[in-house]
Amino acid sequence: MRAHHLAHPEILLTVKLLQTHQLDFMLHRPIPDNHYFWYYATGRENPDFHRRWQLYQEFAAPLDPLALERAVTQACQFVAIDPRQGDESSYERIKHALPALK
Repeated sequence: MRAHHLAHPEILLTVKLLQTHQLDFMLHRPIPDNHYFWYYATGRENPDFHRRWQLYQEFAAPLDPLALERAVTQACQFVAIDPRQGDESSYERIKHALPALK
């Protein structure tokens, strides 16, 4: 049996990068509790992000900076939703900034 997760330093780096790029995202707890997640919303229009949040809001909690520093030590995945398309998308820049993550 093997376990895979994001460690605290990877989580902090990724959160900072996604916030710098003004992206809405969800950070899912480790398996088997990965249906629970913390979310960060920029407040910009992002229908896909808001639809997902509304669908699963009973499992969601806002990402608290203090909890992030102290209590969020592992996670299984980030889901970042960028409503921009094509050249405006942040995907390529973020992908290159986080080469160890898939």
